[in-house]
Amino acid sequence: MFAKALLETSVIYFNLFVVYGTKIKGRDFEQDHSHEETDTLLPHQVLASVDESKRQEMCVWSPDTDVLTLLLDLVSHGRLGSHSICSLKFLTGKGVKYREIMMWWTE
Repeated sequence: MFAKALLETSVIYFNLFVVYGTKIKGRDFEQDHSHEETDTLLPHQVLASVDESKRQEMCVWSPDTDVLTLLLDLVSHGRLGSHSICSLKFLTGKGVKYREIMMWWTE
């Protein structure tokens, strides 16, 4: 319910994608996937959202450290474009265990 509400009420000037259960949803689409693919869906949406014409900050929230590992791989292999400055923020945990892990690079 929270993911659906986010899509309905979020501000239009940024892209929002949510993955829950076996679904990935954006404002204009919905796709079904198996649970085994969920770890790769979030990094895939990061790649799909890269816009070479502007600097971007991307935020990904997940409780799954496999997603963090895949995102670190994207950054370390330069897969997120050739922006002069770009950042990727991985958000995880909740309450006192909430963490933000920043990844950024320069060309």
